[in-house]
Amino acid sequence: MILEQAGAPPGWKGVRVYVKMTEYQTSGEKLETMKKAIAQKAGEETAKSMHAALTFEVQAVRPLMGRRPGVGEVHLAAQRLRA
Repeated sequence: MILEQAGAPPGWKGVRVYVKMTEYQTSGEKLETMKKAIAQKAGEETAKSMHAALTFEVQAVRPLMGRRPGVGEVHLAAQRLRA
């Protein structure tokens, strides 16, 4: 879920993002690259606590409330993300 809280829930902005894990690495170049990036932003101790590098494919993007799944611009946004 990607959420921007603004007062009571009806005023919140955001979307629900449904993903499928496509890759899981507990060692290798991808994990080390991610650890280096995390170390620069959050510190070496935080980077050392990382266990795996995960990759996800976006399956659907839906509103927080309201519309039925797959209707309107939310459905189109999910299609664009898959492209």
